[in-house]
Amino acid sequence: MALQLTLPPNAIRDRLSEIGDEIAVTAKQHAVSDFDLRLRAGLHLPLLWHEENWADRLAERELLDELANEIEDKQLFYRTAFRPVHPPAGGVRELSLFRLSADDVATTARAIFENFHYLNSFRPDAQYFALGVSKSHPCSFFSLSAFDLPHLLPAIGAAADTTVAPGRILVLSRAYAFRWAPHNWASHGISELLRMVREQYPQVEALVTYLNPNLGFTGRSYVASNWGLIATEKLSTISYLNRRYITARRVSSLDRRERAKVVDVHLEQLPLRLYAFGWGRLAALRCFAGRPCEVEAATFDPRG
Repeated sequence: MALQLTLPPNAIRDRLSEIGDEIAVTAKQHAVSDFDLRLRAGLHLPLLWHEENWADRLAERELLDELANEIEDKQLFYRTAFRPVHPPAGGVRELSLFRLSADDVATTARAIFENFHYLNSFRPDAQYFALGVSKSHPCSFFSLSAFDLPHLLPAIGAAADTTVAPGRILVLSRAYAFRWAPHNWASHGISELLRMVREQYPQVEALVTYLNPNLGFTGRSYVASNWGLIATEKLSTISYLNRRYITARRVSSLDRRERAKVVDVHLEQLPLRLYAFGWGRLAALRCFAGRPCEVEAATFDPRG
């Protein structure tokens, strides 16, 4: 079922700001992160709006309670395991990047990205890394995926001023940090990830990643790390299964019976931003200051 909403593109971002106090109160009541709750709320507000609950405070409070309960239930089992022995007193200087083994991915990475990351979606085809004072005491996680977004190749090639082969690119497909992580965990972790890729993947000459401004992400960490904003991608559909957000990548994997249960809400949103960092032949991607290309939506959800 597909439903069309007519609202300003910045509706999700602005409404999240307007109900920020309510999000904080609800998160405190359930002992969950207000940041995690805010992101989940941003994905689900359009579900209320298509039910004609625009700016309905009662409906929003009920949604926030439902989402906070789900976060609490999903994370409860893991809270002791992922509680820090101590927050790193030396900040990011104490943190190193560790590649996760297959066993670590099956236990730790899956638990994080299915229960803590706001998309609640684990990608088994990705490579996973942890940033922490030790491998057993991580504060944040990253994943790298093979480049499977051919619709972006023209935009990447235009920004790099050269032709680009898909095998030269990796996608920074996930990042998650516990709230007690040091302030600059993202820029430090990304810097360490870039160093590792350049050392261990000689065929790779660029990383790309998406950012969703509708949920309040600003891209400051990427700008600080000299990534270039090379493209924007239209974002106009949000899908739900059993009243919960589902990525387009997962929608495509459903059988016909399950696909019939999916509700697609069509809502023009602020476009996704594609950031890139290149070296070697693709060095022009770094600090790219030209006009970003505008591209159509991916067949699969790049966030999924």
